[in-house]
Amino acid sequence: MKTIFCQKLERELEALEEPPFPGALGEKIYQHISKEAWNMWINYQTMLINEYQLNMMDLKDREFIHEQLEKFLWGEKMKIDKNHWDYSKEKGPNCWGDLSDEFKLCKMGEKQSPINIKNAKEDIQNHLEIFYKKFPLKIKYNEHSLYVHFDEKSDEHIIFNQEKYNLIQLHFHAPSEHWLKDKVFPMEVHFVHKSTENKLLVIGVFIDEGEQSDYLEKLFKHIPFKKGEKSFDYQGALNPIELIPSEKTFYYYSGSLTTPPCSEEVNWIVMDQPITASKAQIKTFKEKVIDKNIRPVQEIYDRKITITK
Repeated sequence: MKTIFCQKLERELEALEEPPFPGALGEKIYQHISKEAWNMWINYQTMLINEYQLNMMDLKDREFIHEQLEKFLWGEKMKIDKNHWDYSKEKGPNCWGDLSDEFKLCKMGEKQSPINIKNAKEDIQNHLEIFYKKFPLKIKYNEHSLYVHFDEKSDEHIIFNQEKYNLIQLHFHAPSEHWLKDKVFPMEVHFVHKSTENKLLVIGVFIDEGEQSDYLEKLFKHIPFKKGEKSFDYQGALNPIELIPSEKTFYYYSGSLTTPPCSEEVNWIVMDQPITASKAQIKTFKEKVIDKNIRPVQEIYDRKITITK
């Protein structure tokens, strides 16, 4: 893995695989900005486009994004001791909106996630198709969660209302972030998808205590990794469809990321039926990865929640 000293985050981090776009600026970003910082910009750019209703075919809007890009990457440096977020009392969910201007939606947004799902109206128009298959993957973990990353070549994807979204990663929360009719589950898994237009769609699946999950057993046996390691190339292939319930009834609403920068305009699909994990597996995750990595449920305001059976 190639690393660089990131001028945005001011520490040695994984580098981008190639310049994000042609030209001098793209090369400058490639030489001096880490993959983590670039992904932060992509999320922030999505927020700007949605918040200001920008049209990227418009020259003025493109110039505005260009200015914001340089300001974001080389303007005020992001100080880790100020903007680093977690789930603690000092830098946890109740404080995220005050840690940085880039996180302001965590405090001021009105389409935030997670929510308590109830009073859903039936909608027969929404249509979901899932196309997952076995493919090698990378397992990572940090102080926020355990992550499973998928190679773009794997073509794991879904089709939602005739639009394709590629699966880029999945991760876990304990207990569940969403509530279902006031019920909280022991865990929840989030499948994060992105379209070619950088639209985000997340599928949430509740995990209840019950029969052992073979998929989770294969993941969890690698926890902890070797001392000092925080990533692992899985030697084999797993199919994430194993973490999707057989019954495909789902809820849909418009929300946000459940972590900073809390970007809105995220399409949320939450499955009605939970999958199961054994008591021992749930205990393993909470003890060896993290417990209580959750954001409290947010106000629904006037948002519409639908259910498709």
